Amino acid sequence: MARPPARVVDGHDTYAVDRFVEKPSEDRAIELIATGLASWNAGIFVWTRAAIRDRLSRHAPEIVGPIRAICSSGATEDLGLVYPSLRSTSIDYAVMEPASLEGAVEVVPIDVGWSDLGSWAALRDVWQAASLAGSGAAGTGNRRDLGSSGSLVLAGDRLVVTIGLTGTIVVDTPDALLICSADRSQEVRVIAEEMARSPQPAPTRENKP
Repeated sequence: MARPPARVVDGHDTYAVDRFVEKPSEDRAIELIATGLASWNAGIFVWTRAAIRDRLSRHAPEIVGPIRAICSSGATEDLGLVYPSLRSTSIDYAVMEPASLEGAVEVVPIDVGWSDLGSWAALRDVWQAASLAGSGAAGTGNRRDLGSSGSLVLAGDRLVVTIGLTGTIVVDTPDALLICSADRSQEVRVIAEEMARSPQPAPTRENKP
């Protein structure tokens, strides 16, 4: 970074953040990178309990307020009831963006290999890099594969057999079986949202002679 450190903490230089920008547009990201002063947020935050409580109270009172009210009343068993009514947002939008505008955020630069594992495809890439699966089907569980490449198979107790798959994600759970193209694995959230809106009836299994 071109700027001098704001301060040194435990031997690490920290830099004041002018503005925390969550998920900028492509044009905005290019503009930020061109300044030479932008750092990518790894999603690793460090704060004291007092600091995060203060910022939540200042910037997201509609979220922390109902939770505090229940905790103060001692009826913590009701937390599950109030949670669905809270505003759905991330800590990045709720706290980090407004706190940065108040000069309350600092960053410690670090250069490491990192992935947020934001999709099944990202997990496949990390799995393959860390194993001897090579370009075949990485994964775990009760599985057998023949001639697949660039795929991830996560099986459970039931045997999952795959043959000749290319760039495919297979995740077998007691509730559902997911099979999708790796390059569209982030779209799982779309299906999850649809299922949340229209829950499917529990499957029934007939015992036939």
